[in-house]
Amino acid sequence: MSINKEYLGRITKNVLKILDNEKITSLSDLDRLMNQTFLVDENTKEQVLVESRPSNLGTTARVITYAAQGRGISLEVRVNEELKYSKIIVKGDFNLPEYRPFYQDIFDNTAQDKELNFTDISKIKAELTKLL
Repeated sequence: MSINKEYLGRITKNVLKILDNEKITSLSDLDRLMNQTFLVDENTKEQVLVESRPSNLGTTARVITYAAQGRGISLEVRVNEELKYSKIIVKGDFNLPEYRPFYQDIFDNTAQDKELNFTDISKIKAELTKLL
């Protein structure tokens, strides 16, 4: 299914709302949500997952994933404290300035990422706000 900028804005708003509702202002706050799933829409099965996953050079990253049935992962935020970087990955039928395309799915959605040289949650939220 094609993913447009309007949908990306809506799901980004949902992620930011969860982070605000859960009072996430630091990485240790984010750790409180580890292995939790937040159901955003029961009809479409849209959900936000917070997990720890393997990352580069044998490290791990905190990962916030927005997934929906039929669309897959449309937004992902990866925070690697050990390597001192974060990455925002989006998928859609558009190209974003400052994002690097790296994959195209069968619906012509382009997966693209932006690497950030910080792990500060407030700065990551500010970057997500740019997607609204």
